[in-house]
Amino acid sequence: MEQDAVPLLHCECGCADIDASMIVGWCLHCDHAYANYTPALQEQHFANHCPDAPETLKESARARLAKRAKVVE
Repeated sequence: MEQDAVPLLHCECGCADIDASMIVGWCLHCDHAYANYTPALQEQHFANHCPDAPETLKESARARLAKRAKVVE
């Protein structure tokens, strides 16, 4: 890791503690495994927790999360 790089906080989907037999999906850009899967979890992963996702994917995920937040308000 670069000296100036800040480690990303790990997501809260439960993947850090999941038994391999319980994995329901995985990220093609990093080593993340999904313990649960929803489109919202995937968007949160790409927007905030996936260091290897292309920037365009991160930006579109952030935009979808922002749109969802406006709908909830």
